[in-house]
Amino acid sequence: MHLSNSGEHVRGGCGNATVVALGIMLLFTACGPKTPENKQGGPAAPPSTPAESVTPATPAAPVVPAKWACKTDDDCMNSCSQGAVNREWYRTADVRECEDGCENQLSESPRCIDGGCVAFKHDPSDERKVTRDDFCTRRKTR
Repeated sequence: MHLSNSGEHVRGGCGNATVVALGIMLLFTACGPKTPENKQGGPAAPPSTPAESVTPATPAAPVVPAKWACKTDDDCMNSCSQGAVNREWYRTADVRECEDGCENQLSESPRCIDGGCVAFKHDPSDERKVTRDDFCTRRKTR
């Protein structure tokens, strides 16, 4: 027998050992085991995230060698042996010139396009028709 909340004797029910065992089970069920991620018995903290997200580097634009580099059309000139080149590079370079190469009667003024000097030529039958001269643009010489 044991007492009810009102102080009356009640027959049946659980013995003291059963009540204690149920209490311990409830305690472990409610609090859970203490593990490294859960030292205080509460929910584990969310995984940490980096302070800044890492963005992959954007590939840099190809570097134009000084021989052909430019910012404006005025930075470029035609060289018979070298084609369209940077004017300042040409001034200091030891260049062997030729006759009637990339600086000839069909040559047009070079232009600075995408940071590099580009050669142009006109059509011999129509001087108004100007096209890019790939042979004289970024010409590789020995």
